[in-house]
Amino acid sequence: MLNEFVRPTRFQWTDRQLEVINRLLRTLPPRLRTRCGTTRKVKSEVGRPTFAEMKRVDPSEAIRPAEILPLLPRYFEVVDVKGYGGTVLQMLPHEIASNPQNADAETSGVLEAICDFEERLIALGDLQHDYALVVARKP
Repeated sequence: MLNEFVRPTRFQWTDRQLEVINRLLRTLPPRLRTRCGTTRKVKSEVGRPTFAEMKRVDPSEAIRPAEILPLLPRYFEVVDVKGYGGTVLQMLPHEIASNPQNADAETSGVLEAICDFEERLIALGDLQHDYALVVARKP
């Protein structure tokens, strides 16, 4: 069993992903965009990290995840693959979701609406799953 991030390499988010994430981010009130920690700055945009930033922060992170699903059949019999989003939900709530001031019913409703929106865009083929649960076995 694999539970993996399967795209994009080194978090090189697609233009469409960033467009959706940032449009959704701009619809949130400032209190729901306030970053956790001591800075308390309002998150205004999600960007694409450079390869240099990725190597500096964590050289082992997301090196070649987009190759996982295509390579699996070379070594395993793939029984099932279930994508489960993360296309928007990995980066939109990053640094703001664990803010204790946002633990209320309104915030839960907003997060649920964003989850539904991500699922709909994936179902329509507008976005792809960034995470997958895979069942495979030795041939």
